[in-house]
Amino acid sequence: MQQARDHVRPLRIVYCVGGVRSGLAWAWLTDHGYDVANYDGSWWEWARETPAE
Repeated sequence: MQQARDHVRPLRIVYCVGGVRSGLAWAWLTDHGYDVANYDGSWWEWARETPAE
């Protein structure tokens, strides 16, 4: 069972305010063999869903 886990590559998720910087990070990480997802616009989405006090 341990051997199977040794070969699993974790997914990394990059994010930033609008997706530009995370897009650059995604490209670099992908080019270097990482499994990556880009959550673009994540802070904008969070701000939209959070009620103002």
